[in-house]
Amino acid sequence: MPSYQTNDKAWISIDDGATKLKGMNDHTPPKITRNSIEIVEYGMEVDSEAPTSAKWDQGSVSGNRVKTDTTGQNAVIAALVANTALTSFRMYDDANDFRTVDLAKDPESVYSIMGYDPGNYDKAGLAKFSATVLLQGMQAHYMSHLTADTIAVVPDAGGDTITDSGLGFVDAGFEVGMSVFIVNGSDREGAIIKTVEAGTLTMETKDVLTAITAGSTVQVHGGYTG
Repeated sequence: MPSYQTNDKAWISIDDGATKLKGMNDHTPPKITRNSIEIVEYGMEVDSEAPTSAKWDQGSVSGNRVKTDTTGQNAVIAALVANTALTSFRMYDDANDFRTVDLAKDPESVYSIMGYDPGNYDKAGLAKFSATVLLQGMQAHYMSHLTADTIAVVPDAGGDTITDSGLGFVDAGFEVGMSVFIVNGSDREGAIIKTVEAGTLTMETKDVLTAITAGSTVQVHGGYTG
């Protein structure tokens, strides 16, 4: 019997997973689609179509309005008003796995809040909250995670490395080819894994990542486009 994924533990965060948007009960991550053009010519027995460029459709989050949610719902509305570019916005499947920007594939990737709808008000119902989300760049689904104060980032002309003196990368499920999302305080970077060892991830980037010394808590997440 397959291990099907349920959605009851899903949640949304606008601050790297530090706090949850309260009242949420539905979200749709941005999805990638490719348009087509119709090819019609004289003499062709059957017309055809050809794919064009791909794009990310807008996503959405919705639920019940909680007007005292200053770090969640109200922060989403503030980001809309200020036209804030977000790299800290996350859409969680469960307690751990989430989608956010893929800075390894596109370092300029950001989310923007495009709309907020307070819904309609009726005597028998709850006040509603919904917002639309635009992705500019690339998005990854992160399913391997390690957060620790034993992690360091070492830029190197021969290949940047991320090290863990706790030797946790293999057990956490990191794989060659994954996009890595590094969070150090308010700083976020990405790179693609070239090799994996228990204590070292060697990246495809060379002398690009920002140096981080072990001792402060660093998040490292690995995933694939999606």
